[in-house]
Amino acid sequence: MAQRIQRVAIIGSGAAGLAAAHRLQPSFTVDVFEAASVVGGTWHYTEECDIHGSMYRDLHTNLPKDIMAFPDFPWCIPSDRSFVHHTNVQAYLIAYSKHMQLDPLIRFNHRVTLLEKVADSSNESNPFSQWQLTALNTSTSVEMTQTYDAVVVCNGHYAKPYVPSIDNIGRFTGQTMHSHNYRMPEPFADKTVVILGGGQSGRDIAQEVCATARKVVLAHRAQAIGMPPLEETSSIVDVNDNGHLVTSDGQLLEADVLIYATGYHFDFPFLKLEQAGLSILPPKRIQGLYRHLLSIKEPSLAFIGIPIKIVPFPMFDLQARWLHHLWTHPETVPSPAAMIADEKADVDHRTQLGQREQQLHVMSTLQWEYNQQLAAEANTAPLADWRQAIYNDSNANKPGMPWTYKLNEYTLDQETGEWSKTPYLG
Repeated sequence: MAQRIQRVAIIGSGAAGLAAAHRLQPSFTVDVFEAASVVGGTWHYTEECDIHGSMYRDLHTNLPKDIMAFPDFPWCIPSDRSFVHHTNVQAYLIAYSKHMQLDPLIRFNHRVTLLEKVADSSNESNPFSQWQLTALNTSTSVEMTQTYDAVVVCNGHYAKPYVPSIDNIGRFTGQTMHSHNYRMPEPFADKTVVILGGGQSGRDIAQEVCATARKVVLAHRAQAIGMPPLEETSSIVDVNDNGHLVTSDGQLLEADVLIYATGYHFDFPFLKLEQAGLSILPPKRIQGLYRHLLSIKEPSLAFIGIPIKIVPFPMFDLQARWLHHLWTHPETVPSPAAMIADEKADVDHRTQLGQREQQLHVMSTLQWEYNQQLAAEANTAPLADWRQAIYNDSNANKPGMPWTYKLNEYTLDQETGEWSKTPYLG
């Protein structure tokens, strides 16, 4: 019979870590380890570069605030816009932590440096290995080590930039940087800037830099934005002898700055992935996870917040509720063979839909089916239908108003679930 989990460590106090702490604390003794001095994770803004955060000064959310809120904590930070400034999100997470009485559980300024499985702590009748966690108190330089029955990794995936290979990039004599280190548009005044990548960050940064730069070119494979003065072209594949950037269709671009808006690697520097039966298929696929969150080989190790292109906070909450149900009902843990077969079926399903294997944590429209699955398996309330309805409406606006969709306003009646939109007509 499986040993009962009692002590749980959570790594990170961003939205995922806070959701995990909230949902697990009624049944377990919980310690949260946070490298920063405040909660918030990626929403904690600093102008310092080359750190964990990737927030930029003027960022507004790309989702309306009401659908971003946790299911049991409606948005409570005043704002005159639906698509709020990042400081509003940080304030919301601070309020959530305080309201749910999570602050006493958090060890701030504690950076986890090592997570190792305790040898021989599991067997055929007990699949739950124990874990030895080492953390450094960055305020005192004192290191501590403790043993836990289970661990939830919530360290986010916006810390280790992914930089694609470009032939002969050494010939480029301008400045190169990743969007991870972008903070504001003023340093690019009167420069020619090429931004590689057409995801949300690339589009946001292009819009901002157009206000100061002499010329901005977005090199990407996504749907065209079509918003002058922004110029658009195909992806960068080479640099010629004159230092010009060469696109996949043969165009030559002169640039003072090349910004990689090309996403991030998953990164768990404190964990030997092979110990947990996990491997990373670069840049964004973790192999060996059941339901995109549970280590198949070591079901006392979980990862909340892995899926991409989602409404994050409500999904994190559902993942945490699912995990609570599993760990309080250890007899329901599927066999490794069953979990491996399920992971393969999920991979097959997504590849049939046209997803590349390296991007199989990208959810987008598939997130709602996944959310329903988690809720059903955890025997818990599903998300309200209005979340998907507002999400779909907001997404439908983006192609026609790529730089102004965030000026639409949504109004929600929390009790009835009725909502309305005041469209931006400027």
